[in-house]
Amino acid sequence: MTFPSLLIVIFLLLSAPVLAGSDSNGYEGQTSWGWYRSFRIPFDEGNAVDIEYDVEVLDGPPVDVIFTTEQGFLDYKDPGSETFFYYPHQSRLNTTKTSMSFTWVKPGTYYLIIDNSPILNEAIIEEANVTLKGGWSYETHNTWEDLCMWLVVAAMVLGVVASVYIMARNRRQRKEIKRKAHDDPNFLRDLVIVQRSGKLDGERKVNLRKVQLIAEGDPELKAEIRRIEQELDTVGITDPPGT
Repeated sequence: MTFPSLLIVIFLLLSAPVLAGSDSNGYEGQTSWGWYRSFRIPFDEGNAVDIEYDVEVLDGPPVDVIFTTEQGFLDYKDPGSETFFYYPHQSRLNTTKTSMSFTWVKPGTYYLIIDNSPILNEAIIEEANVTLKGGWSYETHNTWEDLCMWLVVAAMVLGVVASVYIMARNRRQRKEIKRKAHDDPNFLRDLVIVQRSGKLDGERKVNLRKVQLIAEGDPELKAEIRRIEQELDTVGITDPPGT
């Protein structure tokens, strides 16, 4: 995989969250006294759901914004039910403007209710129609898949960084080898002779290994080493310099 294509893959992974389901809606309109608006939030896929809502009363008295379970919603609608269950920390009572966002991890079916019959201290606040504006949204996702995705992305980013580092290091070493070969015409020739003799020691061994690795990515160096090898084959030199 080339470097640009790898970056494209990383970008696609980062821009595509692992979603199991989502929905959103905006609204504006009148709700009569004693009536309500409700929005169903199914959480039967994934293992976490991000929920957001905002409500604003444009005209009229405060309303109750209630987050509850499916059974709580059924009890809320039941005229014979005196009470119903809801989550107070995710709800807002007697409000004219509110917004909230939270993550929920307990599977089930939930409802957001906007109720136009708020009660304060067992007394009805005001019997009047309200004009409401707002919206809500939810996204269910798989946190384990998200984690795996980010681990894969992190590994790919580290791979790209390592590749860039290796290419930069090889480039520097290639320039250094070429500089030495330019300053000392016998530098590459001596290294090849040492290799052919099998008597590798000290700095010459290190230099030879660098040249071998770098030459694989540099046609010019590779061709020069090949030329020296052919020349030595013709001349018949096998002993290292200085022996």
